[in-house]
Amino acid sequence: MIIQILAPLLMMQAAPNAAPAPYQPVNLNAQERASLRCSLTFALISARQDEGNPEALQWPLLEDRGQEFFVQTIARIMQNHNLDNEQVGKLLGEHMSQLASPAELETIMPACLTLLETSGL
Repeated sequence: MIIQILAPLLMMQAAPNAAPAPYQPVNLNAQERASLRCSLTFALISARQDEGNPEALQWPLLEDRGQEFFVQTIARIMQNHNLDNEQVGKLLGEHMSQLASPAELETIMPACLTLLETSGL
C-alpha cells in the first residue's frame, strides 16, 4: 500500500530532471486552423472588451459564446491530434504571435463571427 502511494510521488520528483520531448509542429487542417485562429481572436477581443477598449466593444460581447467556442475547438484539436496540455500551449503560442496587431484582429473578426454563428453556440 505504501509503495502505491509513494510511486507517483517519486515519479513526480524525477520528472523535472527528465528532458522535455522536442516540440513537433501540429499539422492542422484548414477547418482546424480557422477555428483555432478565431478562438484566439475571440479570446483577445473578449479580454479587450473586459478592459473597456472602445474598438473591441464595437463587436458583439464574446465572453460566453467566444469562450465556449474556444474550449470546444481546443478539445477537438487535442483529441484529433492526441495532444497534451503542454503541446497545446505551444500550439496556441505559435498561432497567437500571428494575431498580435489590432488591425489583424479587425480584419478577421467578421469571418470569425460568421464561424461562431454557424457553430450554433
